[in-house]
Order: sequence, then structure tokens, then C-alpha cells
Amino acid sequence: MVWFPVLLVLVCFQVCFSQEEEGWHSLDIAGCLEGKAEGVWSRAMDGEDFQFGGTDRYAVYWRMLLPRLDLSKYPDAHFEIRGQFPHATYFSFHVNTERTRFLNKMTDEDIEPDPGSSNPFRKGGEYRKGQTYTISVIQDGQQGKVSRSNLLVIPESGSREEEYVVLYRMYEPLTGRDGGVTLPGVYLVAREGITDENRWKEECCKRIKGGGGVPDFLFGLEHRLDKRSQRLAKRTKQKAILYHPPDPIEFIIGDDFFGMVNHAFPAMPDFMIKNHPTGANMDTRYLAAFLDPSKDVTVIRFKPPVAGKDVRYWSVSVYQPFNGLMYAYATANYKDLQPDPDGFITIVFTDERQKPTFLYDPVNRQPPSGKYNWMPYGSKYPLIWFRYLLPSPSFQESPVYYSGDPYDGKAIRAHMKAFYPKAAYFTSREFETSVQQGTLLQQFHDR
Repeated sequence: MVWFPVLLVLVCFQVCFSQEEEGWHSLDIAGCLEGKAEGVWSRAMDGEDFQFGGTDRYAVYWRMLLPRLDLSKYPDAHFEIRGQFPHATYFSFHVNTERTRFLNKMTDEDIEPDPGSSNPFRKGGEYRKGQTYTISVIQDGQQGKVSRSNLLVIPESGSREEEYVVLYRMYEPLTGRDGGVTLPGVYLVAREGITDENRWKEECCKRIKGGGGVPDFLFGLEHRLDKRSQRLAKRTKQKAILYHPPDPIEFIIGDDFFGMVNHAFPAMPDFMIKNHPTGANMDTRYLAAFLDPSKDVTVIRFKPPVAGKDVRYWSVSVYQPFNGLMYAYATANYKDLQPDPDGFITIVFTDERQKPTFLYDPVNRQPPSGKYNWMPYGSKYPLIWFRYLLPSPSFQESPVYYSGDPYDGKAIRAHMKAFYPKAAYFTSREFETSVQQGTLLQQFHDR
């Protein structure tokens, strides 16, 4: 979702002008930071050990901050990203404003490989190390001036901000936590004929920020938010002021953070409801629901899409949205969650201290013989979040293809059909009785 980092990764510090293709000059912008212990990319935000920022524990993110170029001086000047295809389930580049508004994206399967290389993310492709690509990051109006494949366009109508954010995302890296490749190199490129190369370099370099432009003090928030989330978890049974999650439970599309907050807190004043995107990956849309942890048990049951056929990847997460920026309390993906005999998946949510011993914890994978799946409420304001990443055209029920009101639960239900999750609250006694009698799944079937 977002872009705050954790693992320091360095890129080359060498400045080089070259004519890699006839008529073009290239500047490795990592050289702009020579003498500094940071690269143009941020530290990695690795969901395996970093929960701050709405991460998925199987995802790794890096952030880079690029300046908007003055095209009146250099009309064909643009940035290039040069890298190797990683060994992963998914990767992409997304361009956002600094406030997370979506501008554009380039997904792995859309990337043309360099001559002599192949793209392993295309149908029938097989991963081979060392396969390379080059992406040109251009501004609207430069089409035709940069006659290359893989154009990642910054739309003129999207933003006139002086800087924009490039997010490098990877889900399920299969070799290491970086997909077995180094971070892509980033270059400033323009046609031959620049009269003053030193001035060109200086004008670019003075605006390049190291570490993805993320201040160091933000890195420590992870530990503070972790401690705070643990304190909130112990207060789950306390009454939450002005909190009115819908009953019966309703699923919404979680594109806008304040819109989601207003859905749970309808008493929020209008002046506080401002457009603020969640930073969602443009290859997915979050299906979200607020739960009421004052209820003993919440049961959610849903038909999962088929990973590798309907979607590239899917997962379910529990977040605490009000202790910072979306603290990820627990995430389980398509490999973790065990299905019911009919292929549907049942997840039971309770306070952590009230977990029935017979339920299966998919995060810790205990107990091996456990029934259904269990996840914790986590806080007084649990937000359940479904990721359906890169749905195929045949999976039209995906939230990506929904174009209606993101808070109209009935319309979303009609769109998703059998894939829309069913959810219900139970008392502890009702739940245990239905499990003992074997009627839990039948109760959902009858609703």
C-alpha cells in the first residue's frame, strides 16, 4: 500500500555519460548522491517484519522520489529504469503523487524485455536469471519524442506537483526477499546535442533526494506503532466512542481512507472528510469491512478466486487503521488459509485471548489439525482487507471491475456474486454449539 522503508539497499554511485544508443546521453542519478550513505531508492518496507503502513507480509516495497523535469529546456529529457526481472509471483512500478494519488502503472506482464531477453511473467514464460528490461518514465506530451517501448507516462492532468513517487512493488519474492536481483538502476536521459552537460547534470542532481525522500525519523515509527498496537489489543473490549460498524456486516471498496473512516464513524464532521487515497495498488482494489470486536465471534465465509488463474495473488489482512498508518496485525494468503470441504474458506475472528483451541491459526500454522481458520480482531477498530491482485479478464467479479458507489454494499454484492463474502456475528455459546452440532456452514448457506 504505502512506501515507508526498512532495509538499506545501496545503488551504484558512479556518474557516467555515455552513448548507449546513438544520439542519447545518460546520467546515472545515483551519482548525484556520491559521498552519502544512501541510494535513490528507499530502504525496503518488507511486510515479513514491518507492519507499519498497511503492508502484506508477503510483499516488499521500495520508494523513489523523482523531480518533474523542465521540458522547455530539454523537451526529450526523461528518466529510465533499468533492471532485471525478479524471481517473484508479481512485481510492478506505480507512479503516485506524494499524497498517494494514482497517476499510472506498469505491471510485470506488460513490460517488453530488452533485445535478447525474455519476460517470465507472460503466459508460458519461465524464469531465467539475468533477463533485463528498460522502462522510460516520461511526462504527458513527450510521446513521439521518446520512441521506445515501455513508456510509463506521468499524466499532465494528474498532478502539477514538482515531485512524484515511483513505487517498486514485489509480491511473494521466490528468491530471497528481493527476487534475487539488485534494485533497478535509474538514469536521466536526453538526446545528444546538450550544449552544457555540467549544467544539465547540476540542474538534475540538486533535486535528487536520497533514500526515496523519506526522512530517517520515520523509520523508528515501526517500533512505536508496534508497541501501541499491542496496548490497543488489550483494550479490545472497551467501548469505542462514535464507532458504528454496520450490523449486519457490510463490505465496501477501500480506495479512499477518509471515506472508509466516515463509513465506520458517520458522526465525523464534513470538514474532516477529504479525499485521501489509500495508496492501493492499481492492479487491485481493496475489499474492506469494519468489524465490531464487542461481539464475541465474527465468522466470514467466502469463495476464493483461484491463484494463477483468476488472480495472480490474494490475501486477507486485519488492520488497525487508527494507531498511525494502517498497522498490519495479521495477514494470511492463498497458501495459508485452509479450505472447507466445499472449497469455500471460513475465517473466525475473536479477541486473541478468547481464541477457541480447536481453530487453526494460518499465520502460525497451529494446531495442524485445527478446524476452519482463525484471525484476531487486533484492536477496537478491526478493518478486514481482501487483496485480489491482478485479476484476469475472466474474473469479472473482482472489485477491480466494479464501477459503482464504493460504499453501496448491495451493489458490490450484486457485482461479486458468489465471491462476495458472507459474514455474521455469534455469541461464544452460539458459535461453539453450531460447531459441535456441525451446523455452522449450513447456517451460512441458509442466509
